[in-house]
Amino acid sequence: MSYTNASGRQQILDESAAAADELSTALAVLADAYEHLDASSADRVEEAVFKPLQAAYGQLRRTHAEFAARYGLSAHTFEPGVPGLPGDARQTPLSPPTRSSPSCRTRCYRWRSATNSSAPGSRACAR
Repeated sequence: MSYTNASGRQQILDESAAAADELSTALAVLADAYEHLDASSADRVEEAVFKPLQAAYGQLRRTHAEFAARYGLSAHTFEPGVPGLPGDARQTPLSPPTRSSPSCRTRCYRWRSATNSSAPGSRACAR
C-alpha cells in the first residue's frame, strides 16, 4: 500500500478537524460549568483554563484553514460545540454512584479509578 502526499495531507486535515471539534466541545462544557461558579472562582477558571483553551481552538482552526488553502483541499466547517455530559453532570466524581443509577457500571468504574478504591473487598457502588 502506497502512502501519497495527498493522503498524508488529508489525514492531517482530518485529524486537526477532529481535534478542533474536541476543543470546541471542551469549550462548551467549560462555559456551562462556568455559569455555576461564584465570581472569584469563575475569574480564576477563565484565566487559567478558558482563555488558553479558546486561544488553542482559534489557532487550530486558523492553521487548519491555512493548510487546506495552501494545498487546495477543502477545509472542515466547524460548528459550535455542544456540552454532552453523560449521566447526571452534577454528580461529583468522588461520590459513589448508586446501583439504581442508569449507567452504574460505567460510573462505578470511573469512581473506582478516581478514588483508587479497587482494593479487594471494596464496594464500587453504594447501595
